[in-house]
Amino acid sequence: MRIRPHFQTVVIAVITAVVMAAVPAVAHVTESWKHLRNKHVRPFTDSRYFRKTALQTADAALNEPGDPVDWTNLKGVPAAFADGSDADSGGDITAVNAGTGLTGGGDNGAVTLNVDFGPGANQVASGDHLHDGRYYTETELQTSGSASVHWDNLTSVPAGFADGVDNTSGTASDLVCSGCVDSSDLAPDAVTSAKILDGEVVVADLAFDPATQGELDALGTAGTINDAGNPVHWTKLKGVPAGLADGTDDGVTTGTDGVAVSGTTAQLADCTSTGQIFKYNAVTNTWSCSSDNDTTYTGSQGIAVVGTDIRLDDCAADEVWKRNSADTAWVCAADVTGAVTGSSAVSGTVDTTAATEGSLTVSFPSDGFALISSEATFEPTSLTPPGQINASIMEGATTVQSWKWDSGDDDGNTDAHESFSGVTSVTSGSHTYELRLQTVGSLSTASYENLRIVVMFFPTGL
Repeated sequence: MRIRPHFQTVVIAVITAVVMAAVPAVAHVTESWKHLRNKHVRPFTDSRYFRKTALQTADAALNEPGDPVDWTNLKGVPAAFADGSDADSGGDITAVNAGTGLTGGGDNGAVTLNVDFGPGANQVASGDHLHDGRYYTETELQTSGSASVHWDNLTSVPAGFADGVDNTSGTASDLVCSGCVDSSDLAPDAVTSAKILDGEVVVADLAFDPATQGELDALGTAGTINDAGNPVHWTKLKGVPAGLADGTDDGVTTGTDGVAVSGTTAQLADCTSTGQIFKYNAVTNTWSCSSDNDTTYTGSQGIAVVGTDIRLDDCAADEVWKRNSADTAWVCAADVTGAVTGSSAVSGTVDTTAATEGSLTVSFPSDGFALISSEATFEPTSLTPPGQINASIMEGATTVQSWKWDSGDDDGNTDAHESFSGVTSVTSGSHTYELRLQTVGSLSTASYENLRIVVMFFPTGL
């Protein structure tokens, strides 16, 4: 059968299909042309099918809208992936830990390891670290005082120095060498302190012996004149007052205001007339010679003037000078003193019955006043609650003074020391004073000690 030219393409397609499909294609060669066209030729251009190369070649990414195969249409998917969940990457690394020379790490999430730079035994040396101390760095060799290099290891040493001998010596003006600078090369004041390194100029470099800091500091403290170690000579001072500059202490040469100076002696100046005295003038604030007014004095009011003596006037024996009662004059009068009399200290017991516990008899030389004082130390022997002691000074049946005393507490200690004083008028003669005591209130009895009466007499004219 003759195949028309336009069927050549179909025949080629059939042959190609047979090669690719092998046995299945041969089985259908004898089928009708319609079957051949629909089943074996058209699939190459049918959008319902995908080429193998399209399925076997990677594209940009998973899950793109144009991707041809759905996940659920796969077969042979590993069991760990079949559930659609990547629960484990499948590896055996559970943590990333920092080892020697590292820091960081962790056991979850994104972790980072960093290099641990430092000088420690387990740290990493940084790029600027001196790894071998046997070598000098470039910086050390270029920095003064940072490296020690032997003279024999130098290069480009000038010929004048290379032999190791300094052939030139002497002062700066004697220096003769290529490139050297002597004093003639320097302009006046060309070398300032800014051009000289600190600490480079020492005492040996100076043409004089300078004062040290210690010597300068010593000028601020007191010393001893003309001491051999003093740093400043007298002739080096300036601003010395003219009177001292000649080196002679002329002393005070002129006296004023009543003072005369003769050589090194100062004395009162001479007055112009015999009997004159120096008097102060408050107006001119000066002292000057003036006549002595020669005022005479006459004694009175207890003062006697005898010749040049001024003293108390004489009184009769044992008299004293007293101001009179009218307070108009001083007069001689008898010396009347107060007399003090006291009883001996006694001890005893006081109860609810008034009784005389102590007495004192005194004799007054004249009418006057008496200061009567009483005292005792008490300890209650029965007290619930606290009570008191009635006390009075009696002269016969007459009450001279009366008061109340505290009896203290009943703790077994004598702890209530009581006293009372009062002034009463008295007449001359003998008087007997009694101290009467009585417990009152809830206090039934109390003991006492050191009970006494003291009387001090004062005359009326005292």
